[in-house]
Amino acid sequence: MNLRLTRRRTYGLLQRILHWWIALTTLGLMATGVLGSQLGGSGDKVFVRQLHLFTGKLLIVGFVGRILWGIIGPSHAKFSALVYLKSWLSMLKSPRILTADGDFGHHPQASLSYIGLYGILLAGVASGLGLAAILYGDGLLGDSLIDQYARLDLVETVHGSTVWLMGFFIVTHIAAMIFHEGRDNIPIVQSMFSGYQYRSLKTPTREQDIEKIT
Repeated sequence: MNLRLTRRRTYGLLQRILHWWIALTTLGLMATGVLGSQLGGSGDKVFVRQLHLFTGKLLIVGFVGRILWGIIGPSHAKFSALVYLKSWLSMLKSPRILTADGDFGHHPQASLSYIGLYGILLAGVASGLGLAAILYGDGLLGDSLIDQYARLDLVETVHGSTVWLMGFFIVTHIAAMIFHEGRDNIPIVQSMFSGYQYRSLKTPTREQDIEKIT
């Protein structure tokens, strides 16, 4: 069966770069964090720790860039594009929360998880800066928090929690994309590579926007 689709370039180049910047540095931080916890007091652990700190600084650059772009960027990049109050309220009245989105832009229901993601990233960055400062006197907070071991347990707990929450988000994010792509027959995963979003089109109005897939 042929499914007619309409497409639109929704995500700009800078938004896609920042998306992958944050995604790859987050995965790098998770990998170096887990690896460092498994190593003893060897020189390898020192190298992994330095790599972890450096990757954290790269994440901060990308995260700050995304915040700025969410304020001054185009419409689909703005944080206001993540707010769907009517859709969120309708979720309270209906048990169906895995509905397909008929419009371009962020999925109204999934946007809640994206907002949560930015909160997790903020907590991860803040607690990471705190740990770097307390343990090594490194980073923006190094001068004020170095050797403040009384706060160490709390900061470590927050930082460890963000790792688990981020892992949960990554798994559910990928699973949701695969689910919708398989159920709705719409190419979703490629959108952060090409910038194009596809939507089903029952009554096409612009022939040049239509793609056919089998």
